Amino acid sequence: MKRAKIKLGLIQFRNSNKVLGNRRAGIETSKNAVKCYQKLRKKHLYIANVREDFLQKTTTLLAKTYQHVLVEDLNAKGMMAKHKLSDALSNLGLYRFRELLSYKQECFGFLLTIVDRWFPSSKTC
Repeated sequence: MKRAKIKLGLIQFRNSNKVLGNRRAGIETSKNAVKCYQKLRKKHLYIANVREDFLQKTTTLLAKTYQHVLVEDLNAKGMMAKHKLSDALSNLGLYRFRELLSYKQECFGFLLTIVDRWFPSSKTC
């Protein structure tokens, strides 16, 4: 994932000086810009597929292994404000993880419990 994001940034940097075109002014998009956009599209698709594959495999493993899963309702927006956590949290796709886990637990006939964010779970354990 990290390597793919670095390559994505490199493609975006290389595309920054290309002629993007303007329909009103009658300026065509350059062929090199079109090629860069295609590379950019493929890289975004690759990153999305890697993320989705990770989520699918992890939730399936959890749903098959455990009969009762507890998921804490976190304040993701508040955690995204912290600059050191924001990139890692945005890559995880927390909402999609919870969505996949809930329907897979239901399919396997097991139980998923959403724990309130103010519940003192670390003190209980």
